[in-house]
Amino acid sequence: RTENLLLPGYDIPAPFRPISALQAVQIDDSGVSGRLTLQWTQDPSNMYFISAVQGWKGPGVVASQNEAIKAEIPKGIELGHRGQFLNGRVRTSAMFFKTTYEDFQAQSLALDDAGNLRFFLNNAGELETTGLELELDALITSNLKLSAQFSYINAEFTDFTNAPCYAGQSLDQGCVTAGGASFQSLNGKKLPLSPDTSFTISSRYDFPINEFSGHIYLAYNRQSEVEGDLNNPSHSIDSYGLLNGKIGLLSPSGKYSMSLWAKNIADEFDVTRIFETFGGGSNHYISPNSERRLGLSFRVNF
Repeated sequence: RTENLLLPGYDIPAPFRPISALQAVQIDDSGVSGRLTLQWTQDPSNMYFISAVQGWKGPGVVASQNEAIKAEIPKGIELGHRGQFLNGRVRTSAMFFKTTYEDFQAQSLALDDAGNLRFFLNNAGELETTGLELELDALITSNLKLSAQFSYINAEFTDFTNAPCYAGQSLDQGCVTAGGASFQSLNGKKLPLSPDTSFTISSRYDFPINEFSGHIYLAYNRQSEVEGDLNNPSHSIDSYGLLNGKIGLLSPSGKYSMSLWAKNIADEFDVTRIFETFGGGSNHYISPNSERRLGLSFRVNF
């Protein structure tokens, strides 16, 4: 059996257990990150911009694999416009972006060649994301404000040929064995937990109650279907939407406030992540917002 070298006698759970004895690994790396932006203000109501961006996510060591992971380097471009209309009562924002991630650090939970369930961290050669983000804020009246956000993001692997296979994956399903290791290609596959489309619509209405200030807030968020796991195509998560609301009251001094809130008013069940488990099954992770919740909050500002 394999034991934790730092705590002898304690058996590490299989997903976290080193494949072989721990080894000393030294990494010496450096990177550059930054943003260069050009901005043109056409008039007080319209501004355009273009940005070139480069990031850097440092390398690491995966103890269970006894290997080093290379640094992740995203490079991208952003084009956008921000405007305001009707004497500032309507504000808009639009941005197009395209980013390429070199050596993207992709994590998955899969069975190794010995049949043990383990966390894997691999460098995908390249991941590309292309998207559009739109925002709108409108002051309908002095008391009523509406907001909307929409995003479209296409995120897929363009070079990821060393991804681990999922339990029971056959050669016909893309699992290849070479040199004693099993792997699959995820070229053209979607990035997990990245919806193609998502949007939020919210409203807030403020009103006086004698000397107090009250407000009603409603928000609806929805996202499209996503892949719940990196390497198993059967672990998809259906699209879902959440409706949240709040009724609040603020004292004249602003020191005391009270709110009655509701999360997931329609009681729509949703899953946030799916992982493979022993025996080829799966674990479904849910958030507190996967069922309706009601609450009453009080706040005092000192």
